[in-house]
Amino acid sequence: MEKEKRAFIAIAINKELQQELAGIQKTLQKKITGTISWVKPENIHLTLRFLGHVTDEQLKDIRKIIDGIAKDCKNFNIDMGALGAFPDIVNPHVL
Repeated sequence: MEKEKRAFIAIAINKELQQELAGIQKTLQKKITGTISWVKPENIHLTLRFLGHVTDEQLKDIRKIIDGIAKDCKNFNIDMGALGAFPDIVNPHVL
């Protein structure tokens, strides 16, 4: 059986926004304790869709489809708002 990988569709964000979010992360690290896996600033991104476990073959097909869609997309701006959490603020898995 082919090994599966956890995959998601995401948008890379620019270094300036990554650094701004890293600053927020640093502040939160001082206030929140427990076993938390903090993302390195260079890996901060905007997840559009979590795909779950996919095979290498499925990933190849997904990349082909995404590349076809993305070639027609233009740059856009993102404005940051309030901090949110998923699934909820009491038991956050993702900020």
